[in-house]
Amino acid sequence: MSVPPEEWPSTPVWKSSLAAVVPVACAGLAWLGTAVVGLVLGVGALVVGLVLSVVAARRVSRENAGRRVPWWGEPPVRRRHHDLVQSVAGSCAVVAAVGLVAATGSWWAMLAVVPVFVPDVVLHARHNRAVRRENRVQ
Repeated sequence: MSVPPEEWPSTPVWKSSLAAVVPVACAGLAWLGTAVVGLVLGVGALVVGLVLSVVAARRVSRENAGRRVPWWGEPPVRRRHHDLVQSVAGSCAVVAAVGLVAATGSWWAMLAVVPVFVPDVVLHARHNRAVRRENRVQ
């Protein structure tokens, strides 16, 4: 029988650094390139960030099955010290903001990155409500 380890290995520093360098390069290209490049990079990063945000939120919910996850601070079970998926989702949000602002010329375009963070909040609330419902006395 195969049992998963209690704590997964943390992301190596070089991968975290790469996760920071690539979005900075994309943001620079989006800002300095043409409006079409900014729009393509912005929308692409928005879609990728949205998907990765869902993946990261589902992972945290799965790791903390049966436990409420606090809104502020760390969850009770955190098998990875640094989660690369959450880091890249946040970086994609920044690239999307820069690309959309460069493409439209309006700072209001930064509000388009809100959907990247919505799944995390919705899945967090849904997880905590399901845990509370399970623990009710009948």
